[in-house]
Amino acid sequence: MEINKRRPRIVYVDPQGIFSEFQQELTSRLPLHNLHWNPGDRPLRTIPVLDVEFVPLGHQEKIHQNRGLTDEPLVRMLILEADGIDEYRGKLRKIAKEWRNDDAHIREPTGWLVAHYIGKGKPHSKSVWHKLNTDFEGHVVQIDMDFDLKADLDEMWGKFFAVLKYHALDAFSRRVASYESEIQKLEAGRNNVGWNFGTLFCIKEGLASSFERMNFLEDALQTYAELEKTVDPSCFTKNASCDTTSAILEVDQHKVSDTILEYNVSKFDYYRYLYSRQIRILIYQAEAAESTSKSLAERHIVFALQKAREYIVRLLSLLGGNISVSEAIKWQYRAACEVYRAIEPFVASSEAGRGELLLIEREALQALGQLKGYRIPGILSDIPLTEVTDDSVQAENSVDSDMDKLVADEETYVKEYVRLTQEVFEKFQSTSNLPRTIGYLVYQMAAVYYYHYEDWAKTIQLLDVLPRKYAKAGWLEISAELHRMFIDCAQKLGKNDKVIELAWSALYLRPVLSPELNDQCIQFIEELGDLQPTEAPVSRWFDVEILPYLHADGRYYVEVNLKKKDSLGFLGFDKAELFAYPQNMHVPIDQTPIVFSTTDVSGETLKLSTSRFVEGTIVFKKFMLSHKKQVLVDSVNLEMEMVPFSTAFNASLQVGREFATTKRNVDLKISSPTPVDVKVRMNAVDGVQLLTERISDTPLKQITEAVISVPALVDYTKERIGIRVVIEYSDGGWYEFLDDVDLSLFISVQSDEKLRADKVITRFLVESAESMPVIVQNISLSDSRDFSVIEAGESKPGIVLQGSPVHHYFTLGKSADSSKPRDLALEVKHRTVRTECEAIMWSHIDLDTYGLQAYSILVKRALRDIPVDIVLFIFQDRFKVDPDEVKKHLAARLGSVQLDHKSKLLEVVPQALCSGFLGHETEFPELDTVFRVLVPPPEKSVVHFVSLNFEESDCYLVGQAIKCQLCIKPDFTWAGPKDNKDEFTYRVLDSDNGLAFSGILWGKFSKDEVRVDLFLTPYKAGLLETPEVEITCNNSRIRMEVVLRHAARKIMVVPSINRLVVTF
Repeated sequence: MEINKRRPRIVYVDPQGIFSEFQQELTSRLPLHNLHWNPGDRPLRTIPVLDVEFVPLGHQEKIHQNRGLTDEPLVRMLILEADGIDEYRGKLRKIAKEWRNDDAHIREPTGWLVAHYIGKGKPHSKSVWHKLNTDFEGHVVQIDMDFDLKADLDEMWGKFFAVLKYHALDAFSRRVASYESEIQKLEAGRNNVGWNFGTLFCIKEGLASSFERMNFLEDALQTYAELEKTVDPSCFTKNASCDTTSAILEVDQHKVSDTILEYNVSKFDYYRYLYSRQIRILIYQAEAAESTSKSLAERHIVFALQKAREYIVRLLSLLGGNISVSEAIKWQYRAACEVYRAIEPFVASSEAGRGELLLIEREALQALGQLKGYRIPGILSDIPLTEVTDDSVQAENSVDSDMDKLVADEETYVKEYVRLTQEVFEKFQSTSNLPRTIGYLVYQMAAVYYYHYEDWAKTIQLLDVLPRKYAKAGWLEISAELHRMFIDCAQKLGKNDKVIELAWSALYLRPVLSPELNDQCIQFIEELGDLQPTEAPVSRWFDVEILPYLHADGRYYVEVNLKKKDSLGFLGFDKAELFAYPQNMHVPIDQTPIVFSTTDVSGETLKLSTSRFVEGTIVFKKFMLSHKKQVLVDSVNLEMEMVPFSTAFNASLQVGREFATTKRNVDLKISSPTPVDVKVRMNAVDGVQLLTERISDTPLKQITEAVISVPALVDYTKERIGIRVVIEYSDGGWYEFLDDVDLSLFISVQSDEKLRADKVITRFLVESAESMPVIVQNISLSDSRDFSVIEAGESKPGIVLQGSPVHHYFTLGKSADSSKPRDLALEVKHRTVRTECEAIMWSHIDLDTYGLQAYSILVKRALRDIPVDIVLFIFQDRFKVDPDEVKKHLAARLGSVQLDHKSKLLEVVPQALCSGFLGHETEFPELDTVFRVLVPPPEKSVVHFVSLNFEESDCYLVGQAIKCQLCIKPDFTWAGPKDNKDEFTYRVLDSDNGLAFSGILWGKFSKDEVRVDLFLTPYKAGLLETPEVEITCNNSRIRMEVVLRHAARKIMVVPSINRLVVTF
């Protein structure tokens, strides 16, 4: 059976009438083999066999106004024969050019070729071949029949088909890409005014047809399945006629497309077309696979039979109300017969499926016989698919000719019924499946018999698994009737546990349940719900949609849309719960789920809130509706970011605003819209040791805003530390998050000092510790009772860079009553330029006006990621931001925000930030970070002021002694009470500097001033350095500083004028 009589077409133009000369040779080498399709966005695909047809231009072309329905070729080919270059230039070249340019009517991407034909015994003109390649480079192929050897001829045809396959696959790739691009545009505009589903249908149908012709049948099936799911219901017309007379598997594509474009198609005809196309493709797959793989062919036939059964049952339900009962039954019979005939030629591996189709025929025959008043003697089990009323019998006027013969009289009717039954038996017996279906029929007949005679126990025994088996096989009406019998028997026997189990099982069949049986089952569940726990899937009765957005109104919540699948009543539920689990935590966590719940299950939109917050990614795993001990539950798989909102309880970690190198405090900031009692527990994860984990065993009472500081020992080699925080509410809920806290210092401080008797001049160098510029607001050194501090100049705000420090000086004086000096505190108040830019951006954003204040935390986090021109801000005190960058980084933070709020934020925030330059409109003292470091007192105990005083003279003579005085004056201003009792030694150091000296060159002293006369005799001329003086102490713990105050560090020595110099 062919699924499509049209094959991929190669349309040729033959102006010289030469195609017939090689047609037989060409067609004998078809079909094409081993085509390898490798598009960029798909994996490599291989077409083992592709049958194409060569047709002349204008032959059976179907032009349609809509793209996708036009029967256009895959490749166009021009055939030319030229014995010489003059012939080609004379008229053939013009023909070729006109043919190439005449493509205005072509709407689909199409390949093209120019075939140069050389007949038997004709000359080979290389100039013609070269000229063709020049005019049509890459699109020229040669058909040379002037070969004597078969191998040469095979080689020529191999080259021909290689070029043909290349251009065919290239055209197909461009065609698929064009279709998919058009589909994306149409899907994107679905909500636009004037959008027409028919246009999308035509394009998708064209794509499916293209896949089908190229033997990519799985892709074609997928496209038809998409059309089945994404149909626009508004294109269906309630009163549109249903075509029940034409063939079931042969549907006019153009007719269906035109009615869809006009929004005048019946739901029956639409689905009939889609089902017919899918069944035919599955049958073709079986036909293609039968010769190579019996198991694969069997699989395709099984799928075709499943689709056929679904097809007949669904479409039969769509016919209700549009035609008479008898017409619907006739259509059912014809549909089963036609599918049965279509699969008859194939493998016998799906006899069970054929038997089920025969059962459909038998059901239709029985229903039509009952319209006539016929009865099958001895058959008590068969339940008609359609209820028959006297009105429907009286309304019967027209009878299908084939079925008219089968129900012409009761005898003929019974014979046909028996024949179908026997054939069903044979089909099932041949596949060893008798216990499955035929066994069901036997048990069913016996159960109905005992039920008729009120043997309830025997009936229950026979019906033990029968209703479920019929439901699984697709016989829903029979299963519903058996459930009714089963429930009735269990109730009469007082087996309430069985009654409630069967009531739930029967509710699975709600689409075919009578309202009376539906209400009865619900009543049983309501009355007996506390007796036995029962669990069933939600999706049987409700369509559940979890909106992937987090909300907050004091508590965090999500919304769930719950829609009944039918109009029948259903029991009321006490509670709805949604279970989620946190992911990607860096430490082992309690696997207790985050439970979103509500007791208000009255509407279609449920608002499920939670008392537990775990910041980060969570995955919803289960949705549950409960009523007493009865539970409806379904697995779900939805990932969402749980992010904090300012309108609900939230908390964050940060390092305290005051840093000290010997101590760090980690601050926990808590905010709650309503007063709440909390207990706080913190666990170190990485790079930190908390000195306390549980803040207090006693709850913090009725807080709305709180900052809790926790002392910590940190690893200074790490810039960030990890801490997990759990905050327990008094109502049993908790707030949990894992944060990595930034420990990095933005500045580095160095110092040096110079001691000057009663004063110490200290210089501090402050620079940026990283590449980020830092604004230093103020540098101060605190006074104490031991020291007085004088600042050298006023400290003004300035920007410091890495490698470019700012210098600041302080003068320290010691108090007279000081005993043991204590440390001073150096404070550097600073902030990063980046932090100030973020504060400026936030000051320009107004979320309250638009009711978006809940998202302030997320927006502030997004501001950290937006690039800012720091250099411009440093020099001009203003900056600009790129609106695209704002939207990109803001959107990345708003993944769990509902769409309308997200779109408003993406409008409001860029508009506030990107209207012009941003600059200071206010100060931000809250941004300042205070770096406090303890500065130890000067480490010197004694200062020795050393001076060497000379007689006044402009210069000194070589050989003439120079008298000078060495003066050493100790200063014990910075010493302790016992430091002035130690003994010191001075020594004048000898050096080869051109001076010989004499006198008391070393000596000892304590606290008194030393004055010693020395004589220096220069023995060479020049600028000579004065001698060095070294001072040591017998107590090694004494720290000294020597301050040289020589009158001159160097002296000028000149030669003597009257001195006689003798040189040998």
